[in-house]
Amino acid sequence: FHASKGRFKGRATVNRFRIEAHHFVSTVAGYLFDVGIDSPWRVFQRKFDEVEILIAKNKYESFGENDGIEGLRVYHEKVLTKILGSCLLRKRQGPVMGVLEGIWGLVMQFEMLMRNGGKEEEKEVEVRELYQKFAKKVRVFLTVLRGMGEKIGAGKRDGGSGGGRKGLFDASELERDAGGEVRILVERLEMSGYYSSR
Repeated sequence: FHASKGRFKGRATVNRFRIEAHHFVSTVAGYLFDVGIDSPWRVFQRKFDEVEILIAKNKYESFGENDGIEGLRVYHEKVLTKILGSCLLRKRQGPVMGVLEGIWGLVMQFEMLMRNGGKEEEKEVEVRELYQKFAKKVRVFLTVLRGMGEKIGAGKRDGGSGGGRKGLFDASELERDAGGEVRILVERLEMSGYYSSR
């Protein structure tokens, strides 16, 4: 009876790890593509469409003194900076990315362990150890993300400054609701109660 109970517990840990790892990887990947990259790029595309419409209608008076090629270049740079920040790839976000990479590494170790042969009992012990590390790192990741969302949001409540640039390329729409992207990631990860009870 005890042996079968231990086996059931071991299989439960394997299944739980598999489900939570899948949720984590698919949620973060979806966030990176949909929110981190696509959302700022759509803002840039709309701005580019706006410029094309003004040119097509010969409304050159609508362009300000900072709205030339240099203005577009600076705006594009701000879009790329926004993407880097949303994807947690800016230099100051290195520690957060380090935690995320640690989680990826644990998920890959779990996958390799499940593919390899070996004794089930030994595998289950390793899975439990990996799962404990995974759960701890996910808790740390969520805690750091929550802190980032609050800190960024508090620092940008007054709206975007546009970096002092006025006119068509003031970039205020890129700075609105700063920290919102991070909060979206936390909400998606905790959807349906994932990780929230930890």
